Amino acid sequence: MRSTLLLLVAFLFSGCSPKTLGDITESLLIASSGNKPPSFFKVANIETMRDYVFDMPDYTIALPSAKEEDFTLMGGWEGATYYNKNIVLHMSEFGILYHIHITTSIYKYGEREEAIKNYNIKYLRSKIKIDDSDKLYIKKFGREQYLCTVMEYVKAEYSTKKYIGYECYRDNNKGQSKSVHISLTYNKPNNSDIAKDYTYEDLKQRAQRMLDSLYIKDGW
Repeated sequence: MRSTLLLLVAFLFSGCSPKTLGDITESLLIASSGNKPPSFFKVANIETMRDYVFDMPDYTIALPSAKEEDFTLMGGWEGATYYNKNIVLHMSEFGILYHIHITTSIYKYGEREEAIKNYNIKYLRSKIKIDDSDKLYIKKFGREQYLCTVMEYVKAEYSTKKYIGYECYRDNNKGQSKSVHISLTYNKPNNSDIAKDYTYEDLKQRAQRMLDSLYIKDGW
């Protein structure tokens, strides 16, 4: 709650550009938490959504695309960062409608990574399966066109929810692979008017901006 109030204060009194607003807001949050990284945040406006880029120790990534109705109708975007590597974003005026989670890991380069490099879906299928209706494929995303596995599925017990996960990889010369995993969850709203505009396909299109901006840092 306190971080939300600080964002509002920064928005009302800074008189600054959106990018500067993001810098000021982050400084306020850091100051309020005893020089620790900020935990919770609420995006003030569509300009901040467009301009702000998360600069994490292992990767950088932009926010998803947004539209004015996100702020005038849906209450805007909010979220949290934690462990200095994970990001959660959501829009939840009518329940958690869009949910995005980003995390990163470092692995020893092995059979899975080799299978991804060779587009060996058969091998990956022997290790990854949700149910008979899920979809698994490999595609390139990011500023340096990283190889990414993509998994889409709907759990039978939650038919109004749809999931898609992107796991993008960068290898080093030490036999290691760093991945950034971006998962999207869509919850279909009960309000039919909202459901017309806020769809699973819309969420994926918005997340494309994040995928295009993704940069996985080297030097680990």
